Amino acid sequence: MKRLFCLLSALALLLQPVRSFCSELAQTAGVAEAYLRPVLKCTGIALLTELCAALCRDAGQSALANAVELCGSALVIVLSLPL
Repeated sequence: MKRLFCLLSALALLLQPVRSFCSELAQTAGVAEAYLRPVLKCTGIALLTELCAALCRDAGQSALANAVELCGSALVIVLSLPL
């Protein structure tokens, strides 16, 4: 559990420049922060879904990979509903 926390902390530190760049880009384009957050969350869900599906396919579990992709798509749709 401690290693997972350290890994997530390091990942958060590595992604901080990307987040600040996206915020700066949104300010330059005149897009509100309220629209930027769901887009970043959807991007994260999509990346994580693809990673998990690829791992499932590598393990020979194509049915599980399809289920993971379906759940990821459903999460993105639910997240984008308020927009």
